[in-house]
Amino acid sequence: WMTSDLREYVNDNLRSIYFKNLDIFDHKQIIESYDKFCKDKNNKSSFQIFQVLSFLIFHKSFSQKKYV
Repeated sequence: WMTSDLREYVNDNLRSIYFKNLDIFDHKQIIESYDKFCKDKNNKSSFQIFQVLSFLIFHKSFSQKKYV
């Protein structure tokens, strides 16, 4: 589902200014991992990407500091 139905949503979040401003993750590495995951027809697991995306959504929802 992360490579098809939700691909645009995942891409938008991982490439967002909000995510880049968190300064918690290596953004380039995560985007590269996601792109590789999308290209690999034998991809086994999206767990790491799912964890990052879940954290990002949680942080957006509950953070007091808002980024535009």
